[in-house]
Amino acid sequence: MKDTNFTIKVSDFLTGSALEDNIQLFDKFSTSLPQLHDWISCDVCIKNWDEKTVFLEISNISYSLDNTCDVCSAKYIQHWDVSDIFLKCYANYNKELLREDELSFDGKHGKIDLEDTLTQEITLTQELKKMCSICGDKKQIKTDQTLEWNSIKRIIQQ
Repeated sequence: MKDTNFTIKVSDFLTGSALEDNIQLFDKFSTSLPQLHDWISCDVCIKNWDEKTVFLEISNISYSLDNTCDVCSAKYIQHWDVSDIFLKCYANYNKELLREDELSFDGKHGKIDLEDTLTQEITLTQELKKMCSICGDKKQIKTDQTLEWNSIKRIIQQ
């Protein structure tokens, strides 16, 4: 059975009994991403900001997706690493007033669910045109040849 729990407990940070901690979310599965091959993993650094706010730095985010090449229709698995995410998380805050890098959570239970945040970040970083390594290499060679030809053309025109 795959682990789908992306919840982290931050109640100790709200009471001030904890100031900073590092945890790992390892081999998590999200039903929000049907093309997820097998896991999402990341490191989370939690820092106490004040009695109603914690700061999260989510790093080393990695995952793999089942994809189909848009050029040749070959199926392939693509492994990704996402850049760090920094979030300021507020207990019981009006969600309509939040900015892009802010999150509201239930302060009574002191838990933050990171599944939506991570799946949104993964969705935003996916390529618009999916290409297997073979088609991607062919495209790169063609791009390099075009850049080289354009440079030669500029030199000749001068």
